[in-house]
Amino acid sequence: MEERKERLTSRHNVRQGPIAKRMVCAEQLDQPVVERLGRRPGDRVVVADRPPLLDDVEAADWVADGGSFAVVRRVEGRTRLEFPIGTSLYTTVSAISLPRVSPSGERVAFVESTQAGYTNGRVRIVDLEGAILASSEEFTDLSGLAWRDEGEIFYSAAKAGKEDAVYALGISGRSREVLRSPGSLSLHDVSREGRLLISQDK
Repeated sequence: MEERKERLTSRHNVRQGPIAKRMVCAEQLDQPVVERLGRRPGDRVVVADRPPLLDDVEAADWVADGGSFAVVRRVEGRTRLEFPIGTSLYTTVSAISLPRVSPSGERVAFVESTQAGYTNGRVRIVDLEGAILASSEEFTDLSGLAWRDEGEIFYSAAKAGKEDAVYALGISGRSREVLRSPGSLSLHDVSREGRLLISQDK
């Protein structure tokens, strides 16, 4: 196989099995989106044409079938959340990170921070019309967004002077604390049953 320069974006999702990964390959301009199940190089199935390359993309996520993407872009000095690509759902002068499309593709959660590179801010959930369904309180540090199901997004966060914790924000706007622990706590994923995949530095 000839050697090629390759860029890969991968996502691991507990709800879809321990070895399920979806990848966007940009080896060539006409390279399609592929789904790879398993670890063998031959385990590939083409599922959609490769989306066009975009400029100024700061973060991205995609729906379960790999057919649509949510992206965060800088456009004319503002930060814009698009889903699908080209459809603006939310625009702000602040920073947007960690976009997460809900299992049904009907909602998108994300973190809005004061400026790029900062980890403070709040979690927001918007629908496909761009309406804000729910917002969390302000945190000094936010990370690790993951949908448990269609109605709740989980995330790890910290408040000034308090231990890190995992919280859940519902589309109704109700927020609850799920787990609190000393040290640095980061959420990586959550199953439909509520089992957490986390890492911790004590």
